[in-house]
Amino acid sequence: MTAIAGAVLMAAYIGISFIYPLVIGVLSEKSPVVGIEAANRKEYAVNEELKKRDFEVSAIHENGMETRLSGDEFDLSGKKLKPYGRGTKITVTLKGDKGMSCTVLVKNRREKFEAFDCGSPAAGDVSAVLYSNGELSFEGEGEVLQFNEGSFPWQESDLTNEIRYVTFGEGVRPTSLDYFFAGLENLSYVSPIPASVTSMSGTFADCAALKEAPDWSACDGLLDLSGCYEDCSSLVSVPAVPASVRTLTSAFAGCSSLQAAPDLSGAESVLAAGSAFKDCRQLVTVTLPPGVADISGMFEGCINLKDMPEIPTSVMNMNGAFNGALSLSTLTVIPEHVQDAGACFGGCGKISGVLWVDGNPQEFGGCFQDAAVATTVDLQGNSSLMDALANTGTNITVNGNMPDPEIQDYDDVFPDG
Repeated sequence: MTAIAGAVLMAAYIGISFIYPLVIGVLSEKSPVVGIEAANRKEYAVNEELKKRDFEVSAIHENGMETRLSGDEFDLSGKKLKPYGRGTKITVTLKGDKGMSCTVLVKNRREKFEAFDCGSPAAGDVSAVLYSNGELSFEGEGEVLQFNEGSFPWQESDLTNEIRYVTFGEGVRPTSLDYFFAGLENLSYVSPIPASVTSMSGTFADCAALKEAPDWSACDGLLDLSGCYEDCSSLVSVPAVPASVRTLTSAFAGCSSLQAAPDLSGAESVLAAGSAFKDCRQLVTVTLPPGVADISGMFEGCINLKDMPEIPTSVMNMNGAFNGALSLSTLTVIPEHVQDAGACFGGCGKISGVLWVDGNPQEFGGCFQDAAVATTVDLQGNSSLMDALANTGTNITVNGNMPDPEIQDYDDVFPDG
């Protein structure tokens, strides 16, 4: 009896271990795959590569059975995770059938280094948490405290230079981000700006490693971008400026790597853009806000800008607008409402062709000083001051003729003011 029982147990073992899986496999192969499921329980360090063997992927058959897939039977949507956030959603796809896929949140390995309570009115409602992966994550619910410029706790930490990424949790609703991240020299990524933000004055000033400006398309109440990206020397990409923004003063000044200005064609509320792109030495492509009034110094020192953009009729101040734009050659117009054109084209030695002038600016000293060095600019239009403007430089004509040397000042044309 003992021998018989042993034989029975052995047969059962063989059946369970070998025959049953074969039967299941045969049944599964005969049943169509209707979906796949996947899991990954590992946490990944920054820049660590994903491996298929870390994924547990199963095919779900029409008959309800599951079969484990090998790495040769599925594809992954990426090889690395984003270095910030809890993790990255990776799509697992059945090889040969793109319609058969599932998504897995694969986690980053990160530890809390430091946390700064910064909620308002209750400080504990929001925390800025600095993680081991260099991420400064704003977590919690509600408004965020404002601090004095340069005195934000994460700017004064011993770990300030470790900050490379900034993220905002869904419940965090700051109103002002003025100077929040100024001087974070290693900051390279910022998640979309929360929709609640209305002011970003100096927010990223001197962030030398930041190449791409964050998405702010949800910020339909954003008003102030003055100095927002000033001296961000690596910045190369900025999304379109929202329609609500009113001031761009010095917003991108000193962004020496910026070649294309952000789209300003829809920034219909902008009135002030003085020095907005000052010293953007690689800038070659620009647009202007349709209702802007002040463009003083807007393109000063933009030494690679060749084409003067069309100037909206709303512009009143063009003082130094293109001063020092050494490559500027083609010209457009000085509109009728301009009151100040002083030093507007100073140092623009290559300008040539026709400049249409409709305005009678009261201030225009040095408008063409050191301009048109080896070229000729002809002033045409409806302005009564074209002779006076032409006399601020050399090689400047009026309707094809040399200007009247007796007309030098505004009072020479409008003696009664």
